[in-house]
Amino acid sequence: MTGSVALWYERTTTPPTGDRAKVEVHFNLWRHIRSSHDSNFLDVGLLISDAYELKTMTFFVPAAVASNEIEDLSPKLRDNKLLSAVFNDVVTQSGSSGNNSFTVATRGKKHFLTFHGVDLANDVIWSRSEPTNSRSGVKLEFNNTFCSRLRAPGKHYIRLRFNLTNETATEFSTSRASQGGFVASTLWSEEFTELRFNEMRNLPESVLSQIDSTTSETFDVTAAHCFIIRDLTFELVASHGAMQKMRRMEANLWEGYLPTELSYVDIGNMMIYHWRAVSGPVENFVSLARFRAPRGNLPYYFIGVVLLGALGSAVEDILASWYKGGVRGAIMASAWIAFAMAVVLAFAFRSWLISSAKKFMSCCRSRS
Repeated sequence: MTGSVALWYERTTTPPTGDRAKVEVHFNLWRHIRSSHDSNFLDVGLLISDAYELKTMTFFVPAAVASNEIEDLSPKLRDNKLLSAVFNDVVTQSGSSGNNSFTVATRGKKHFLTFHGVDLANDVIWSRSEPTNSRSGVKLEFNNTFCSRLRAPGKHYIRLRFNLTNETATEFSTSRASQGGFVASTLWSEEFTELRFNEMRNLPESVLSQIDSTTSETFDVTAAHCFIIRDLTFELVASHGAMQKMRRMEANLWEGYLPTELSYVDIGNMMIYHWRAVSGPVENFVSLARFRAPRGNLPYYFIGVVLLGALGSAVEDILASWYKGGVRGAIMASAWIAFAMAVVLAFAFRSWLISSAKKFMSCCRSRS
């Protein structure tokens, strides 16, 4: 959870003859959408303008996302309700612009931007930041043919989805085991969710060297927005920096936005949390949030109560046996006490025992 996403471009001329291309970045991190399928994904929106010297553009994500786990969202966003939900304003599709692109207008029919569809098979080159490491992050390089569309006057927008597996999702979130053991009927599990953008010290050397190339340039980032979307059962405990706002998702506006296999999920039971940096140029951006959610512990709690009751009964028996002078009864009661204490301790420290066992097995596999 220490990697950073990054965005840069290659110039058409060297040295540059004009100002840097401008971009406003939108990150939507959807976490733990209730489903038996992989249900974590990162949506990335780029609002680009003044890109007159844009030859190619590269986006880096620090997760080993396969090429077939990336999706262009422009087909979904041809729906006017979804367009309005994404841009938080009343906008409509106003016409086609060719090359799988369409124009978007505001309520007064004024041109707002051009939304470009991305042909992931032909417009983008997918590669690993470290070709020999299957766990390394991936780069998406938008070729010159696609970027020529972004060099036109006005604002241009693209939006992609990175579907995250349970493994790649850990690049943005880590969990901490609950405390309390069987002594509490309800436990609180904690999760730390973090998204970093253009944090140069957190980028692989191969990516950093490409950004520092004489033909490359970083964008003039006018604003950065990070949205974290969670189920209502999660509670925000703390965050890095002041949160801009939070609200409940509007199910009627966002209908059809989730993946098809998650269409049954009620988006109205989700909260969206918003952080932003708008005093450009934004050199880098970090959003860190700590969440917690209740987790039922009744089975362990019930077992713990039973064991404690058995332990108390055994103590009573051993004291009675000692009082009556029965050595055999005292030995049997002591054995039951030892057994009960061992079980109680195993339940109390089960998280530590499981963690230690996993470390031991991992160590054994690495030595073999």
